[in-house]
Amino acid sequence: MNSLPDINPTTRASLNQQLEQGLKFYSEGQVDVAELLLLHVLNIESNNPNALHLLGLIAYSRKNYLLAIEQIWKAIQSSPMESSFYFSMGNVLRDNHQLSEAAVAFEQAYKLNPSFTEAFYNCGLIHLSLNKIELAIICLKRAIELNANHAPAYANLAEAYKLIGPFEAIFENYEKALLCKPDYYEVLNNRGLLYHCLQKYDAAIKDFSRVTEINPQYAEAFWNKSMSLLMKGEFLQGWDLFEWRWKLPHNPQNLISSKPKWLGCESIMGKTLLIYSEQGFGDSIQFCRYAKLAADAGAIVLLQVEKQLVSILSRTPGVTHVFSKEDTLPPFDFQCPMMSLPLAFKTQIESIPFSDHYIYSDPEKVSSWGKILGEKKKFRVGLVWSSGFRGNQPELIDASERKNIPLAQLSPLKDLNIDFYSLQKGQPAESELLHITSTGWGNTPIHDYTHHIHDFSDTAAFIENLDLVISVCTSTPHLSAALGKPTWYMLRYDACWRWLIDRSDSPWYDEAKLYRQIESGNWNSVVAAIYHDLSLLIS
Repeated sequence: MNSLPDINPTTRASLNQQLEQGLKFYSEGQVDVAELLLLHVLNIESNNPNALHLLGLIAYSRKNYLLAIEQIWKAIQSSPMESSFYFSMGNVLRDNHQLSEAAVAFEQAYKLNPSFTEAFYNCGLIHLSLNKIELAIICLKRAIELNANHAPAYANLAEAYKLIGPFEAIFENYEKALLCKPDYYEVLNNRGLLYHCLQKYDAAIKDFSRVTEINPQYAEAFWNKSMSLLMKGEFLQGWDLFEWRWKLPHNPQNLISSKPKWLGCESIMGKTLLIYSEQGFGDSIQFCRYAKLAADAGAIVLLQVEKQLVSILSRTPGVTHVFSKEDTLPPFDFQCPMMSLPLAFKTQIESIPFSDHYIYSDPEKVSSWGKILGEKKKFRVGLVWSSGFRGNQPELIDASERKNIPLAQLSPLKDLNIDFYSLQKGQPAESELLHITSTGWGNTPIHDYTHHIHDFSDTAAFIENLDLVISVCTSTPHLSAALGKPTWYMLRYDACWRWLIDRSDSPWYDEAKLYRQIESGNWNSVVAAIYHDLSLLIS
């Protein structure tokens, strides 16, 4: 058991000296000894604010936030004009996810001490977290006024300007942060991401490369660099760096078993290879084409995917058997995550396999859907306007939202002599369709038979009865294009790497046509181009 340190009688008689001794032990990491000293002080003077504050910091270091708040609050009550106490309270409240209360504490700290740089800075971060951008900018600028070399304040000021603009202010503050701290790799990474979104891929790659020089273990920069390289069509290096995805914090390595991971180095002649899905439905549909290459290399190919894909992918060339994630797997020799297959087969743009047609529908289901839709009277177009909500992948929510187009923005298409069909499942898209149906969409209604869809084999059979699919970038157009059906993609400005740069076609799918935003968030030109091309198609 810890005991009080052996100190001389004079020190024992002085509370201030004991406090200094306690602070010394705390700063040296001997918190148990410091705690005993402080409790001794409080036995003599129960309201000693410095002892209460330091006890609060000890509780904070142990992540006992409630006790820390209690002790620091007692210190504040005992000494209400001490700004550092409010600052500590703000830190504890922030880490206890009480952001609004933390902001109030930091505000009180800098009101009591107008030169308290870190109180302004921390308050700015809280306001940024709460999306109070103007207040965040005021606080961060004040921190910079007090300390012109405050690199994190410049960095976060840039993040604030990302949300409201202008772009000049973002880059200006990134540059100032880097002048203060040239090896500030987080800033270089964030600037690289911005360059990527602005389609300045060479500049992005330069920043990501600098990050990896400074911090060779920073997985996010390697991953981000792979995105820019793949976007440029530099596939060989891109696929190699793509493997860094397994070291991202939100994407831990998830091998199925202890069996070796196959990345194309070993012979798979006569071996059983398990290929398993790892990301979204669309990725599984796009990359299951590689099963045929593995089979051609002599492997017995097993495929493990989500249960909604089992039926449609059971007809994939080269696959011996398809399992769901819930099924018990038979023995196998090697395993390969689906998104690692392009690396295993050293894919370049000119060697992308099976771009014409590699997924096949169930003929009986195609016939059944023909009966559901009835006699064809007009050109038939399937519509998908939302990529869905990814509540289980918060890191993808912003990108998913940028993919989506409000259904009402497609209303110019209603004037065309076309039968439109919803291929859309899930919320909030189904509510949008219900609203459009109730308020009217001109003389051209959007037919909705999606209640007959139970899995992707139903969707595929439905699509086979259509002439064209028009969709945002999600799983359905991947299925449509893999079936060999003409498919028009509506792409956001910062489109996914798989669509490359400035192309209206795709080497992944012969039947894909790409319609790109010419500025972020603006779908008007996309809709206008689709209207024009549809008009020509049905004329």
